[in-house]
Amino acid sequence: MKKILTFNKPYRFSFVLRILCVFLFLFPAISFCQIDDSEILHFDSKKYNISKKESEDPYLLVAALTKGKTGDKEKFDAIFGWVATNIRYNYRQYYSSSGSFALPTKYILHAKRVVCLGYANLMDTLCHIAGITNTTVYGYATDEIFDVHDSVFTDNHAWNAVKLDGLWYVYDVTWSTGKMEYKLTRFSRFIQRTLKKHPPKFKQLRIKIQVSSRYKSECATNYKGPAYYYKQRYFNRLLRNILFHFHRKYKKTYIYKIESDYYLCQPELFAIKHCPNDPIWSLGTVKNMQAFENDSAYYYHTDSIYKTQVREGRECPECDAMLGRGAKEKIKVAEKNMYASNNRNRFIIAGSEYHLGLMNYKEALAEPVDSIKIFYLDSAQLNFLTARRNLKAQKSSNAYEIMLQKRKNKKKMSLLLTENRVHRNIVRKKIRLSISNKQSFKRIETKSEAFARGWRQKAYNVSNISTNFKTYPPRKGGEMKAALKKLKLDKTKAEIDTLITHITQLKKQFDSLVQSISLNVWPQAREFDTLFYFFGMRMYMRAGLLDNYKKPVEDMRIKIIEQEFNANNSLDFLLYKPGLSAAALYRTIHKLIRRKNKLMQNCITYERDLVKIEKNPMSDLEEFKAEVLISLKNDYCWLETSLPFVISSNMGFDFLRWQQKEVDLIIPAENDLEKDRTYMVYDILKRRYRKCNNIVDSNQSSVSKKMRMVKNYRVKINRRRK
Repeated sequence: MKKILTFNKPYRFSFVLRILCVFLFLFPAISFCQIDDSEILHFDSKKYNISKKESEDPYLLVAALTKGKTGDKEKFDAIFGWVATNIRYNYRQYYSSSGSFALPTKYILHAKRVVCLGYANLMDTLCHIAGITNTTVYGYATDEIFDVHDSVFTDNHAWNAVKLDGLWYVYDVTWSTGKMEYKLTRFSRFIQRTLKKHPPKFKQLRIKIQVSSRYKSECATNYKGPAYYYKQRYFNRLLRNILFHFHRKYKKTYIYKIESDYYLCQPELFAIKHCPNDPIWSLGTVKNMQAFENDSAYYYHTDSIYKTQVREGRECPECDAMLGRGAKEKIKVAEKNMYASNNRNRFIIAGSEYHLGLMNYKEALAEPVDSIKIFYLDSAQLNFLTARRNLKAQKSSNAYEIMLQKRKNKKKMSLLLTENRVHRNIVRKKIRLSISNKQSFKRIETKSEAFARGWRQKAYNVSNISTNFKTYPPRKGGEMKAALKKLKLDKTKAEIDTLITHITQLKKQFDSLVQSISLNVWPQAREFDTLFYFFGMRMYMRAGLLDNYKKPVEDMRIKIIEQEFNANNSLDFLLYKPGLSAAALYRTIHKLIRRKNKLMQNCITYERDLVKIEKNPMSDLEEFKAEVLISLKNDYCWLETSLPFVISSNMGFDFLRWQQKEVDLIIPAENDLEKDRTYMVYDILKRRYRKCNNIVDSNQSSVSKKMRMVKNYRVKINRRRK
């Protein structure tokens, strides 16, 4: 109850303010055709103080609900709110093989469990008692297996249209009470929350190289510092490994939640998911079944648009004219409209002809003249024959519809399996490249440690070369040999200088590449967590019966393709190509260093020989020996400096391989879920096919029974006339 605003003191209003106030008070009366969101009911079962006796009698119930209500809108809101909060959906009847049928109002009020037809009929009865024009609308409503461009052969739902204050509205009380969802079980939700609460956590560690104490001080001035690597925290890894061993399970869950999305809904929004058999009940958004099937608005549809919809009524002269027609004329006009909208649905034609036959039979019973009785009986017999023929055709249509749905779902599964085969081939190709790079850097690491030890030993051997030995003048005829050795020495030293310059340049390139790889490999490996997350999200969507034809999955597919494309390009550009170049550079550097060391060894031999014959002073040998020691120290210090980055790159490629392996393992898991989804849809289709055939058989039995009644009555009349 809204409080009335009162003023304790007189207020003086300006002329403009008075005009504004008058406009504000008149505006609701002017725009009565639009319902503002603030006027939407917040349904609560506690506010309906209805006794059990009143709730089981429709007249007492309507009297209690509309007590003190004046307008049609207030009465309708009270009836709608009570039905939505007190009547539950009967899933046992929905899943039964016999189908749904009209139930007495008192039975519905006593059981308080119905399907859509019961909701619609109950609203009809209660609104009629309250003096509100309300009618049941039969048609098709999208379900979990509907996709754009599907062919619809039968109707599957019932809702209502109501006339309030001279305007027509559409609403669906069934969908306002709740919905069925495929949700995780309670334990699976706990696992999901725990995994989300504890994402992978890593700690950054420095790589430390153990070097000999003899050479540590020598390389300390040139050492650039250790590289780093990431290691997942122990308890975090243990917890996630334990949780991942539990398989997430889904189950059908009915979410009982009163919402106003389909309460007096905007006709354009309502028509996205609802297509009436008779198009006039679309309230101006006239759409036959073919247009409904191919409307892409369903593909882009989200439930959030109902929150901001403009709830408005429409004038509908066709609706008024339909309700003003006689019973027979109403059925004939509706049958014509329904056949024009969807000629594949033979149920509606069979139902219309069946009801026309019943009317003709009742008129024959009431007609005193025998000749006119026979005319009505012949008409009834023709109606029943038409109904039986259409029911037989409907049975073939049911089989064809199931065949189309199975073919479509098989195509969906094939589409995903083909798509994931491409993803898996890409991931496995990257895994092979990661393994290849890991092996290359592992070889570099192993060889570097071995070469460093070998070069230190060479340095030790060079340092032990004695420079304190006896010299003697060259023998006769040895001048030519001495000159030749001196020429070889000079030529070798020149070649050594060229090699050192070239090796220095290659070392700089190698250092740049290895440091870049060691810095990029860990962020790139962590990027695969995002790709794994996208695949995981899409997998959970499939567990909820979503497939490649649904927009949320399509959006996730686009994200996966984009993420995969970016990851592959960045891996190739930042890691794999530089890794191949680094491995080739290392082999080249190692070959050149060995060549340089061999030449230096030859130079030392030449120097010793020239010093012995007193062609060169001892200082030249000592100077060259110092140069060799410096060169060897630079080599193994360079190895010690670059080795941490080599180890970091090696460990990074190994971590990247495991990240890629996780993506490679989740893809077949998604394939299995898609197969489960397909088989679940097959079960739904089998149940529907069995249910539709049972309904057809039941209706055929009823039609045959009525035909026998008509035939027997006609025989009775003919005997009487004779």
